Amino acid sequence: MPGVHATGGAPRGSPGPQLARRRPDAGPLQLAAQVGADLRLVLRGLHSLTATTVHGPFALSSLVADLCACYNAHRQTESEGVSPLGRKWENIKRSKAKLDQERGATFSRITKDIMKAAREGGPDPETNFLLKTAVAAARKANMPNENIQRAIARGAGLSGADRYEEIVYEGYGPGGVAIMMNIVTNNRNRTAADVRHLFSKHGGSLGESGCVSWMFQKRGVVELDRSQVPVSEDELMMVALDVGADDLQATEDGYEIYTSPEALNQVLKGLEAAGIPVEKGEIAMIPTTTVSVTGEDADKLLKLLDLLEEHDDIQNVYTNADIAES
Repeated sequence: MPGVHATGGAPRGSPGPQLARRRPDAGPLQLAAQVGADLRLVLRGLHSLTATTVHGPFALSSLVADLCACYNAHRQTESEGVSPLGRKWENIKRSKAKLDQERGATFSRITKDIMKAAREGGPDPETNFLLKTAVAAARKANMPNENIQRAIARGAGLSGADRYEEIVYEGYGPGGVAIMMNIVTNNRNRTAADVRHLFSKHGGSLGESGCVSWMFQKRGVVELDRSQVPVSEDELMMVALDVGADDLQATEDGYEIYTSPEALNQVLKGLEAAGIPVEKGEIAMIPTTTVSVTGEDADKLLKLLDLLEEHDDIQNVYTNADIAES
């Protein structure tokens, strides 16, 4: 009785479906696609073989040969960096690593906001609306409650928490722009050495206390997301002025409300009572004049500012640079 072909159930001597021929110039992705198609073909042959009552030696040997060919092709695609069985997992891992990095940066920024708010207004969110806003942002970002409480304790200097001191560093960046930094550290010497190294490496210089602070004004700043504001800009202006704000400015995707530092808590409380959701509130250093920076100086400055903001001991970075978009 004639045998059964391993990949289609055809009688012996019939050509039947064949595995794809490997093109010598095929790239890794093409090879991966061919291997996937071959595996499906062999599995169909296996199903056909097990469904029939005839199991000749030719059928078994043909099936084994096909499986070996698929395995060898799979090994080849693995050696070229593309595995049809592992490629999806590699993509997932890369996506997850990117998300974890972004999440870590978000948590770091929010932690600094919580520490600053707790230090300036105390550890109780019910009486410290600046802290209440920062904690709400933390919960919106799914920050663990343990991290939130630790940040409050560090900022307020509660018993049992490490002792931190607040310092203001000032300096000049590329193009002569002024830079101010709020520092919170438990090791002043380490932080000073780190900051001085970053300035000198990227075309700036760390200055003496007071060298650039006269170019800035301390103000309360409230940030709103335009898509979350339930009223028009004119109505928002009226609400902001009624609760004690000084000014309102529209930004690309929202609004910024400016207050005196003393009135910030009052304004945050008033906005909440009026049903206006707040994205962020803080006391910031706003430049009174700006310095235009372009070209290579702008590139160096942006790199320096990014590194300063990433430093664990630096809570806020302010500059009077006016960097043109390229």
